[in-house]
Amino acid sequence: MHCEICGREIAWGYLVEIEGARLVTCTDCAERGTVIRKVREGHTRVREQRGGEASSEGKEVILVADYGRRIREARERAGMTVEDLAKKLRVPEGYLRRVEEGELTPTDDLARRLERLLKITLFEEVEEDGGEYPLSEGSSPGLTLGDVVRLSWGKKK
Repeated sequence: MHCEICGREIAWGYLVEIEGARLVTCTDCAERGTVIRKVREGHTRVREQRGGEASSEGKEVILVADYGRRIREARERAGMTVEDLAKKLRVPEGYLRRVEEGELTPTDDLARRLERLLKITLFEEVEEDGGEYPLSEGSSPGLTLGDVVRLSWGKKK
């Protein structure tokens, strides 16, 4: 396993949030962000919540792009207000309103509960492309975030 900032080989590291991004880092680079938890080899990557679910047929299940419109229309068809639906789902009304407006993406769990309650479809299967992309000329497979972004941590101007 390698540090996603400096590229150093590490046996264990830290899952750290740095400016909104979650990265696995070495001890030195972990000081640059908020440590979420310690990780070891084999436990470094957790599928991101919005990444979808892989199915056995080479397809991936993802949230539809117009989820907000579908939720709002189904709620209105059911004759419910945002407040009513939020109470049934046990989520804050403001959160649900922002999901309907497309400002926030619902968690997979909330989307599944909305599907069941409103009898709508919020997930679709798409062909999985294998996730392999050719490297451009001059690129190396060991590219890290630190190679791409000029880090200025600890330097005063």
